[in-house]
Amino acid sequence: MDVILTYVIWITLLAYVLDWLLKQLSRKAFPWMEAGL
Repeated sequence: MDVILTYVIWITLLAYVLDWLLKQLSRKAFPWMEAGL
């Protein structure tokens, strides 16, 4: 069970970081879309 929880936490953390990075990239690449985010 410990192994599964470790993977779940790791994947969740990666997902949040990736989501944040994509939002930052999107804001820089498409500044006119910022109202939608």
